[in-house]
Amino acid sequence: MSLSSERPIIFAHRGASGYEYENSTSAFNYAITLGADGIETDCWLSEDGEVVVHHDLLIKASPSLNIQKMTLQEIQNLSLPNGDKILSLRELFEQFGSNDILSNRLDPLKFSIDVQDNKVGPSIANLVEEFGLIDRVDLCCDTLWKMKNIRKINQRVRLVASNLEHMIKPKHLVSGGKMASFKIEAFNIKAEYFSPKMKEALNQYGYKYYIWDLHSSRILRQYLPYSPDAIYSNFPDKAIKALNSMI
Repeated sequence: MSLSSERPIIFAHRGASGYEYENSTSAFNYAITLGADGIETDCWLSEDGEVVVHHDLLIKASPSLNIQKMTLQEIQNLSLPNGDKILSLRELFEQFGSNDILSNRLDPLKFSIDVQDNKVGPSIANLVEEFGLIDRVDLCCDTLWKMKNIRKINQRVRLVASNLEHMIKPKHLVSGGKMASFKIEAFNIKAEYFSPKMKEALNQYGYKYYIWDLHSSRILRQYLPYSPDAIYSNFPDKAIKALNSMI
């Protein structure tokens, strides 16, 4: 089976985390080197209101440390297992959001950000606006509350419903339905839960669909024929190779 002519966006999941430590500068740099269209990351709010790039709430240490109970400076006094410092979202945008820095790319780098805690969403939205990245950032929310909290202060940022497969029903997707009211861009669906019926429903009501957890060549070949609008892989080079073999 071949792909449609529209090539999906390849997001490097937590950077090129199949090769470098997740959510680190090294992982993001290597993702770009491998040709990823975008990078995916996760964000939390620190005790002093800074947006921190890290997958888990707890930072591995002895004992483990809670991001929400630490200042950004305290967090950045620590190191990731590969020696990189833990980034703030501001630093991530400063390093990877500039067109000048990425002038050798055909298209500007895209960002997919998992809104991890209930308070961080508005702060992420403010930074997206500040850096002029409205068209390049997807904010992935796994609860309606997180979406509502962002929409209270910002109607422009791009929202994606993540891990909300149970909301892919006509009553939620139609004009006036719950999902339509949040003006979301897409649904981000874990591969094992994706079905052709979901694709049909989302197409019918004008939503895009992303598929994540595509980390092996076999899984990539299984799901790429459904022509998702974006995919997430720890190995962006494998995703590119799989795509090229199917065109």
